[in-house]
Amino acid sequence: PLMTGQIEFENVSFSFNGRKIVLEGLSLKFKSNKFYGIVGKSGSGKSTILDLIAGFFKPQKGRVLIDGVDLEDVDISTWLSQVGVISQEALIFSGTIEDNICFGVDAENRNLDRMMKAANIAYANEFIDSLPQGYQTMVGERGVKLSAGQRQRLAIARAVYRDLPVLIFDEATSALDAVSELKVQRAIENLHGKRTVIVVAHRLVTISKADHIFVLEDGRVVEEGRHKKLKAGQGVYSRLCTKQSLE
Repeated sequence: PLMTGQIEFENVSFSFNGRKIVLEGLSLKFKSNKFYGIVGKSGSGKSTILDLIAGFFKPQKGRVLIDGVDLEDVDISTWLSQVGVISQEALIFSGTIEDNICFGVDAENRNLDRMMKAANIAYANEFIDSLPQGYQTMVGERGVKLSAGQRQRLAIARAVYRDLPVLIFDEATSALDAVSELKVQRAIENLHGKRTVIVVAHRLVTISKADHIFVLEDGRVVEEGRHKKLKAGQGVYSRLCTKQSLE
């Protein structure tokens, strides 16, 4: 069954080998169809949150709840089939653009209208239309070389085509140039209200339109709220904004 994509951390603590505490007494709530940002210095626990959501690790204390059910009681393959993760290294398979967007769906069962809509939402249609054979252009090892930003937009289109309720962006734009970053950012904004979107960002501009931002430091949430409110404060987020000269 499709899940609504509500995720909750209930007093979660996590450490590697019982030594360095990565998360401590963390309580967070990601409501379905909202857009969340997670920021913090390297080592603040951002990636660990994503690993716990994906069930790669289990918390030593507390619980991770999916739609109110403890993740330990959820069939992990069912859950992971509903979560799309887009990272710096977006996976591209050898085949056509169509094969990549409709990955896992047999050619005769593909809905081409839905595929094009997914490409539109992901801001991928503009570069696809300029390729020699459009959606039939070969990419991957023997095909056209795509830029990092194009690969990411293709990965977003794939997740949209699969209609996944949860999309996680893990530092996805940190290696992109400003123009590509803006396009991926627009794609993320297009998903706003239609999916649970969680963006771990180094550059704050990517999450400035989020419904809610969690600011992490040493495994705890030190600030949270919307961009405008956090920027007006005197805390970690405000200092990051100044550093990145963000309005």
